[in-house]
Formats: sequence, C-alpha cells, structure tokens
Amino acid sequence: MQQALIAPAGDESAGLLDMLRDAAGSFARGELGPNVLRDWRGRQPPFDVNRWQAMAAMGWTGLLVPEAFGGSDAGLRAACVVLTELGQALPPEPVLACGVLAAVALRDADPGAVRARLLQGVAAGDERPALAHETPSSIQTAMHAHHEAGSWVLVGESRFIRPGRGATGWIVRAGTDAGEALFWLPAGDVPAQALQYEALTDGGDAAWLRLQRQTVGESQLLAEPGRASQVLRRAADAALIAIAAELLGVMRGAFSRALEHLRTRRQFGVAIGSFQSLQHRAVDLHLQHELTSACVERAARRFDEGAQAHELSLLAAHAKARASDAALLTSRETTQFHGAMGYTDECDIGLYFKRSLSLSAWLGNAPQQRQRYAELRFAAAQIEEGSAQ
Repeated sequence: MQQALIAPAGDESAGLLDMLRDAAGSFARGELGPNVLRDWRGRQPPFDVNRWQAMAAMGWTGLLVPEAFGGSDAGLRAACVVLTELGQALPPEPVLACGVLAAVALRDADPGAVRARLLQGVAAGDERPALAHETPSSIQTAMHAHHEAGSWVLVGESRFIRPGRGATGWIVRAGTDAGEALFWLPAGDVPAQALQYEALTDGGDAAWLRLQRQTVGESQLLAEPGRASQVLRRAADAALIAIAAELLGVMRGAFSRALEHLRTRRQFGVAIGSFQSLQHRAVDLHLQHELTSACVERAARRFDEGAQAHELSLLAAHAKARASDAALLTSRETTQFHGAMGYTDECDIGLYFKRSLSLSAWLGNAPQQRQRYAELRFAAAQIEEGSAQ
C-alpha cells in the first residue's frame, strides 16, 4: 500500500531520490525504531551523537548545504525523501531542525567566515545549530539587539527552540532599530542560568533562551538588520514542508504496524482485519497518506525550482496543514485498532501518536496554517484588486 515520494518519469533526479530512499530506509530499519526512541528518552542529549555523525557521513545533514561548503546541495525533495523514510522509525536525532531549518537559514544568510564555518560543520555533522526565532507569549520580552561599544548586545527571550540539549549554538532572531537581524551565539558563550529545557511529548526537548545582556561580536552577525525576515520566511517554509514529509513517514510507520496488528489479532475466531468496517477505515487512511504525499512532493519541487516567497508560503502552509490533520487522524485510528493496549507506553503505536502530536504543533498546527493560507490568499486578492482599479 505504501508509496514513497516518486519523481516523474524522465526526471534526472529520480535515480538520486531512489538511492536516498533505499539508503535511508535501510538505515532506519537497522539503526532506529520505537525501542531506540524509548532508550534515549530523558538522556542528555536525548539522541545519539554517534548516530548523528553516521547520518552526516551518509550526507543527510548536508542535503541543503551548497557544495562549496561540503554539502551536496541536493535540494528539499531529497531531504523530504530521507525524512519520510526516517520518520517511519521515529528518529530522535535533529535532522530536520539542523539539516533543514537551520541549514536553509544559514544558506541564505550574509556571506562571512562564521556562516561558512557553520555550513561546513552542519554538512560534516560537527555543528548542530538551532534556530531561535519563536517569540514567547506577549507578557514576556521578545529578543532585541542594540549596538554598544562596537558590539551587539542581545536582551530578551526565545522559546520552543529545537533541538534543546545537544545544540552546539543558536541562530538568534532579534529585532533592531533597523529591522530584524540574525546572530550566531555559540552554546559555550551562554551562562547556564540563561537556559531552560522543556520536555516535548515525544521524548525530546526544546530550549528556552533568556538573555539579560549577552554580548556578541560584529562577526557573529549572520543577517544584516532588515534581511532576517526574508531569510527566516524561506527557512520556515522549507521546514514546514520537511515536517510534512516526516509526518508522512510517521503516519506510514504507524499504519504499517496497524495493518500487521489487523492481520494477527483475532476475535470471534477470525483476524480482525477481516471486519469490513476496519477495512474501510484503513482504506480511508491510505487515501489520506497519498494526498499528503502529493502535497509534499509539489511543495518540495517548487522550493527547489526557486518559487517566489508568496507561492512557497501557500504551498508550505497547505502541506503542513494536510499532513498534520492526516497524521493525527492516522494516530487516532491506529490507536483504536489496537484497543486499550494502544494507549500504553509499551505499545509502539503510542510513540507514533506522540511524535505526530509533537511535529503537528511545531511551527504552527493545522488551524494556524489554514489561517495563514487564508491571510496570504486574501492579501494577494487585495493587491490584484487594487492594481485592476
């Protein structure tokens, strides 16, 4: 039943995508899985650094890094293929957070020695940068930066930063008098009292960065004031598409286990998979997966083709909303297929449910993405109406 993202006939990248799919699938089956995720919950960091290095050696952390910095520049479609395969085995490693969200932000940042070193580090697996760009609630202080004695001083907070423990530093979004800017803040420069870690539903964690007066040098400015919003928008849209791809893998992993359960669990002397009502529900889930796959494929392709910001944001919001809804529906249905034991921690299906919850909320859940989509469409219609008058 399962089909991966498929490139159209004649596409020169089809061979590369197939190789990536095979390699990632083999790695996921051999090195990852629900038991691995259980084993790393609560550790510091909650993932295996050696396994991260192995992923980097496979080239997966550098898929969106330019070749000049040691990456392959294979594009977002390639990253989505890898994330879909890995997602079926619930990887604890921050491939998406560092290899997509942070990597795209760095790729589009201003040229400089720090940017070059970070891109090289991401591709090699030596750096795990986390993008600190989400503002806490309105009653708290957003991040701000100002010049002082030839340096920049950062004051404020940023929350829900992934990865949490295990990050080698932060790409910090901060407002300035001339617009938003991006700064590099190595983990070793931040005092312990400025960091708090919050547990995520799936066993990972996120960082909460609180800076009182953090001084950074001029060389640590990654994006000049006024450019950061453009850089962050493209990085966030790439990450939304990548999250949708990993959610596709999560729902396929859960579905595969549910089908096996339907084949083997017996009631009234027959396998419960023979019950027509359960067959219909399984087919409905399969259709949702295929629709999600099409959305992810289209969005990732347009990103690689250099789609304009407005179109890309629409596609990213669409893909994330559909993937979030489909993953949560799959999680609910497959848990119900397992009955009461599906709600226990010992049952693997529950781990897929928790990963779906975590990824669906990251960077905006389905209702938020639909609202963003509507606002973007409405803004475009207003512009067209104004130009026609």
